[in-house]
Amino acid sequence: MLKKIKGIEITAISCCVPKYKIFNKNVKTHKNNSINNNIAKKRIINAIGIDSRPIADADTCTSDLVLKAANHILKKLNWKRQDIDVLVFVSQTGDYLIPATSGILQEKLKLKKSILVFDINLGCSGYTHGLIAISSLMKSLNLKKGLLAVGDVLTKLVHENDNISNLLFGDAGSVTAITNNISSNENLYCNYYSDGSGYNDIIVPSHSLSGRNKLTKDQIKNKKDIKNNTRSNINIHMNGSNVFNFGINDVQPLLKKITKKFI
Repeated sequence: MLKKIKGIEITAISCCVPKYKIFNKNVKTHKNNSINNNIAKKRIINAIGIDSRPIADADTCTSDLVLKAANHILKKLNWKRQDIDVLVFVSQTGDYLIPATSGILQEKLKLKKSILVFDINLGCSGYTHGLIAISSLMKSLNLKKGLLAVGDVLTKLVHENDNISNLLFGDAGSVTAITNNISSNENLYCNYYSDGSGYNDIIVPSHSLSGRNKLTKDQIKNKKDIKNNTRSNINIHMNGSNVFNFGINDVQPLLKKITKKFI
């Protein structure tokens, strides 16, 4: 069902992209994988529409990209940091498993302590879910100004021999400044749709001692073991055909249904 949130305005958006960029045509492919020749690679590049991708260096985390975007947008808007009421951080590559990266950003941005901050662990749909979450909170709690921080450094989770994922993922961060203006005629429309049955189609099977398929203490101590098990444990696994079919069979009809209400 389509929902409406009145008076929420997207005031500005700032993005931070790493300087280094890699062109997909130059990505080396693994001989034992299905993309083992230039013709196949060109066909996939044309299909996905991704010519190049920004890549963060080894020492850059998602919060570093978002922090630069946040400082830029606050300066451009001349917003006082003490006026920010809520900060939502959306990412699947936070700085740590614990603590939440939103708290780290709150400290680095020198925002007030009487502020609502939290993380949302989402990928492709992260921005829209984050926008709905922060807008709903700002409206229900009468918060005036908010920051929605969204980003990822997913290339760090892609195995070098994974030819499909190596052509898809890049790194970047963004911050959206949001204002709750009761006198505004602007409306934010949103619709919910989730299907958890496909959770295994984009997955990092293991990430810690606490989750499913957890790493053993011996693997964590022995770097050689971790390296040998990298692809099976701590890298992205993606079933590209299932993800593509979801976009065509589920997302496209939903978008058409929504747009009919405004056209």
